Amino acid sequence: MAPALQQENAPASSAPPFRLDQKLHQILYKPEPRTVLESLPEPVALPEPPYPIHPDPQPMSKSEYQKLNAIRTWKTWGSPYFKSRWYNKDLRPIIPYLFTEWKCNLDCHYCWSYNNKVKGMTEDTAKRSIDWLHSIGSR
Repeated sequence: MAPALQQENAPASSAPPFRLDQKLHQILYKPEPRTVLESLPEPVALPEPPYPIHPDPQPMSKSEYQKLNAIRTWKTWGSPYFKSRWYNKDLRPIIPYLFTEWKCNLDCHYCWSYNNKVKGMTEDTAKRSIDWLHSIGSR
């Protein structure tokens, strides 16, 4: 083989140690400190749930079930969708999810949360988040 051809086929450099861009990896691996939510004078705890709410459900006919299912569908999908379209200037999630923890059990060297240093939210923050979601009409 000619020496010029060997130089063209030789790898330019070794593969980077991370799949991500090095600058992006540094941003994700060493994030800036998060803003702290102002604490209330006394922390508010979540109330004790009253279980069971409906201990003995009554059997339903097919038409009763379909009516209940239609009402449930409207409450969970239809109403939030139209409210999000009507109040489009405000932050109104169609289906809100509240993630209270973000823990990972994998040990990926390129991940910014591999060592579980990301803290979960406190009970006070969770209650205030639930109250905010309730105040904008999301249930």
